Amino acid sequence: MSPADPPHKPRGTGRAFWEDLLRLPLQIVLVGGAVTLVGMLLQHGIGMPSLSALQFDDKTASGLRLVVAVLIFAVGIAAAVFLWWLSSRFFGLIEGKSLDAAGLAAVKDLPLGLPEGTVRAVLALVVAVVGLPLLLFSNVVGMDPAIAGYINGIVTGVFGFYFGTRTTGVPAQAVDKIAEANREAMQQTKAAASAKETASQAQSAAQSARQELGEAQQRADENSGQLDRASKFDTTLSTVKRHLGVAKTVLVTLGPLLPKGLLPDDLDKTIDAADRAVTAVQGVTAATASADQLSALTDAFESLTGSGKSPLGALLGKAAPLLQNVLPAIPGLGAAAGLATLIGLGVKLGSSQFQRWRARVLAAPLAQGLIEFGALSPELVRSALNRSPLLRDKLAEQPPGDVNAALLDAVLRDDGPQRLLAAYGPAGTLAAGLLTEADVDAGLAELRQSLLALYGAGDVQDSTLNQVKAALAGAANPELAATAVQSLTARDANRLIDAASGISAQPGVPWDQAAAFDALVMLTDSARRDNVDLVRALAEVK
Repeated sequence: MSPADPPHKPRGTGRAFWEDLLRLPLQIVLVGGAVTLVGMLLQHGIGMPSLSALQFDDKTASGLRLVVAVLIFAVGIAAAVFLWWLSSRFFGLIEGKSLDAAGLAAVKDLPLGLPEGTVRAVLALVVAVVGLPLLLFSNVVGMDPAIAGYINGIVTGVFGFYFGTRTTGVPAQAVDKIAEANREAMQQTKAAASAKETASQAQSAAQSARQELGEAQQRADENSGQLDRASKFDTTLSTVKRHLGVAKTVLVTLGPLLPKGLLPDDLDKTIDAADRAVTAVQGVTAATASADQLSALTDAFESLTGSGKSPLGALLGKAAPLLQNVLPAIPGLGAAAGLATLIGLGVKLGSSQFQRWRARVLAAPLAQGLIEFGALSPELVRSALNRSPLLRDKLAEQPPGDVNAALLDAVLRDDGPQRLLAAYGPAGTLAAGLLTEADVDAGLAELRQSLLALYGAGDVQDSTLNQVKAALAGAANPELAATAVQSLTARDANRLIDAASGISAQPGVPWDQAAAFDALVMLTDSARRDNVDLVRALAEVK
């Protein structure tokens, strides 16, 4: 709008109200006036008779029939206009582009573009509006009864067809939708059947898998049982062989030297039964061993290691009291555990170390080679003398240099006693009358043991002691597996050897205890030669 244009003034609210209120009555008056004017023109222009001349009360006259015909024509025109108006609305909907492709396709297949059933409904309405009044007023308009019957048939047929199809018939789109729904239902049914079949197959597969798993578990249990049986067979056989060898040595080699009653009764029968059990499985493997053979080996093991039946256990129990009063101050270390540790060290030491161990434990004469001449020094001899009270007290007033030289010359020689007597005997060259022959023998033996203890202090290493502790850790006898054994050090082990030195030869020691102790020391030597793990055998004794 340009600036020159006058400003638009909005209509008043009252004016709009009266325009909307008077528009419809005015339209009705104008339409009525137009119809009246057309009638007057027809009457005066073409000579159309007036309504009074139509003679409505005379059935033979055509006036009433003419009115009826005009009304029927008007109804038909109204129906056509109504259908045209509906079609224009639908085509306007299409032109508005508010429908998608599926909606356009559906409208295209409809008659006149109208909703399905609209045309039938209008036709039925026309028949009802026209036919029913004709039937009701057929006598008034002078209708022929035959024509009235035709009209009656038409109305009845139309009504019957229309309402019948509305009741029982199904529109095409509904039929398509029903068919599509049926297809989807059938597909879903098939899918459900397929899923059910799949579930059934899965259940069958799961059941088969469970069955296979059960069979596999059963086979695994059988294999595990076979492995356990095989492992038990090999372990039991090696254990029986180890104890059988020890028992034979005790019975044959040491038995005649031991006091009667020290070894278990019927030891010879026990050995024979065990020997038969071992002989019966010669060439038999763990996979082929029978339950009876395994049972016989188990019985042999029990008879050789059981409480009151084991010869090794009998010797250990009889000899242990010897150490009761001489054990080092190690809390929790019992006599049996100390003795088992002492024997275990003898088994695990090297060759030269074992020779020194045996000489120290038995307080045996100092054999040649136990101490090398080159390893001796005046200081080492003086240290040994300080631990030997017999010679230390006798020679305390003598010059240390002379004493050290005399002892260094005599301690490792076979004629050591004579050399020492020549220096300090009745006619001694260094000091006469200090030592007698008895003093020399006893004092020199004590000095040699002290010197051996000092020289052999390094024989026991932690690695050797750890082997003994590992073997006793799982001992069947709780005393042997005590915590005190696992806490021992190499220094404790040397103290233990020093405490046991010559204990079986001390005066007043019961003969059976001394014999059992010496038998264990001899059995240690035999086990080393026969490559028998005596420490493990001690741990297995109950």
